Amino acid sequence: MTTTKIIAFVDILGFSKMIEDYDNGNHQILESLIHAMNNAGGFIKALPKENNEFAFNFRECIEAKLFSDCLCVSVPLEYGNEHNTYNLYDQFWFFYQYLSGYQILLLQKGIFTRGAITIGSYYSDENIIFSGGLVEAYNLESKVANYPRVIISKKLLDVFKSSDLHNNWDYSQILNIDNTNEVYINPFNYRISTSQLADQILQEMMSKGGIEGLFNDSFQEEDLRDKNVILQEVLAICQNEINTDISDKVKDKYSWIIDFINYELSIDNSREFSQFKV
Repeated sequence: MTTTKIIAFVDILGFSKMIEDYDNGNHQILESLIHAMNNAGGFIKALPKENNEFAFNFRECIEAKLFSDCLCVSVPLEYGNEHNTYNLYDQFWFFYQYLSGYQILLLQKGIFTRGAITIGSYYSDENIIFSGGLVEAYNLESKVANYPRVIISKKLLDVFKSSDLHNNWDYSQILNIDNTNEVYINPFNYRISTSQLADQILQEMMSKGGIEGLFNDSFQEEDLRDKNVILQEVLAICQNEINTDISDKVKDKYSWIIDFINYELSIDNSREFSQFKV
């Protein structure tokens, strides 16, 4: 029987060319894919259960399968045990961490992805995936997403808005919208979104221990510096690629990424990018 899950379908753009390059000797492509698959959400995998039961439980319930150029990721709407239950908003937060980590690790290698996230029926075993949600996510990726981004279905956004917990969560740092009116995840903030919480916890611990002011920089300040480095790296890759002999359709996709990075760097906002609050 199927269950209802949060489901993402993510496609690697230009995969046929990558296979051709691999067969011609560029074996780094496969290594990059394996690295991204294994290290997405690395902070989740690194935390032992005794330090963070939430992260451990999420690591146990996430399902990720890479087949050819397609990644399918799913998690239950809720997850828990006799001690704790984690709701839709908890699950989506760590779902975002996994997907954005996957995106960033590939972006830094010049590999671009496009996808969609939705909510729907899902069943899988070692042989098959049977999922209405996956079909919907695939259709959104292929017909709506258009640019190298992972969009969120209107159906999932409506579920967020109708939840009793709606006002308890603020996703504005991890969700964006532009003049296409599509909401998508912001992969560049995957560490910023957790460093705020880390700073808060550390500040509370230092305050209780009477050791305030021990550190010069906050986690968020360090992660902002790292974010800017990543933005510049990906910007350089895109600017190099957009000047090569490629079609106008492909150039438009690089142009979108360049515009979004410029928005993140507070340089330009020609496509009317903005944060999105559920």
